[in-house]
Amino acid sequence: MKNNAERTNESLLARLRGNTFIRGILTLMSGTAVAQLIPIAISPLLTRLYSPSELGIFALYLSTASIVSVAATGRYELAIMLPEHDDEAGNLIRLSLIIVAALTVLATISTVAWQFCLDGTTAPWILFLPAALALAGSGQALTYWFNRKAAYGQIAKSRMAQAVIMSLVQIVGAVGGLKLYGLIGGHLCGLLASLAAYWAGFFKHPVPATAKKGDFHHLNELAKKYSNFIKYSTPMALLNIFSLNFLVYVLGMAFDTETLGHYSLANRVMNAPLMFMSSSFSAVFFERIIKSENKLAVYRKSLILNTALGAITLLPFIFLGEQIFTVIFGDEWAVAGKMTFYLAPWLLASFAVGSVSTVFSAQQKDNILLWWQLAYLAAGSIIIFVLRKM
Repeated sequence: MKNNAERTNESLLARLRGNTFIRGILTLMSGTAVAQLIPIAISPLLTRLYSPSELGIFALYLSTASIVSVAATGRYELAIMLPEHDDEAGNLIRLSLIIVAALTVLATISTVAWQFCLDGTTAPWILFLPAALALAGSGQALTYWFNRKAAYGQIAKSRMAQAVIMSLVQIVGAVGGLKLYGLIGGHLCGLLASLAAYWAGFFKHPVPATAKKGDFHHLNELAKKYSNFIKYSTPMALLNIFSLNFLVYVLGMAFDTETLGHYSLANRVMNAPLMFMSSSFSAVFFERIIKSENKLAVYRKSLILNTALGAITLLPFIFLGEQIFTVIFGDEWAVAGKMTFYLAPWLLASFAVGSVSTVFSAQQKDNILLWWQLAYLAAGSIIIFVLRKM
């Protein structure tokens, strides 16, 4: 005979198994956990293979690549979730990829002109930005297609492939003496592996054949129909990613690349568990908020949950940051450990709101989020200005 506690536990497990929202989160979290743990696991090795200065320059490359890539599709990838029929969603993928291709050509011309005609002596890593834009932008569009199909396992596989290949190439690059280019090469190879995993997933979740028949006029009509994404979501996304990365540029201008390397490691280690939760949660949250009749309740519960999880995750770094970093990464990285105390509140605020910010895209009210991002960036700029005067 089963007692009440056993029956209650079995009932709870059965409800969790039947809850597609929870299952989707768990599927993505399991894959994302592996994808996040691999780079963190090799970090103690990378900090001994690469200098703080090299990691600092790599941070500048990553920040710039993130900024130019976030709007690579004109944010039309967010619209892929909205149409009732898959053929329209498929044409939105085509529209997104066309925009990626056009911006890649423009970025290639711009970076070549900057490097060889205008400057030519500094920041050679700029030449790799068009490749990052093309690979990351294409991956963003395909992620939302598989999210639309609730193919969370395929998204998880793509993220794991990216982490494994990136880590391997960065280790091999360091051993081979490539230094900074080993780090950049690892990043690009990881994006390529992620994209390859998505293309393999099309055999199981193909785009409808009718979507391939959309002519230029039809794509233009789709661009107009979902124009709020390029008008509001694009500048909002650029402001958001800049607000997350502008400390990199501030530190790069105010200090040397070694200090920037310490910040980069502290930020990456602290962000790893937050990104693990955020990337899994936000993808499923976007799908759920579109279908939910009580969107406000879903938003409130999600925001409270994110804030609580973020605070608990960051507590060890607040109180034991220096000890954690010196033990794991070596005495050379004690400065990075000290930085964690000051970074924690900033990262918590960004994590809590960022994971549920797609609610505005789901309602096509990106103008509200745009104004919020402007205020957020202004507040961050004021904080940096005050700290520099102290």
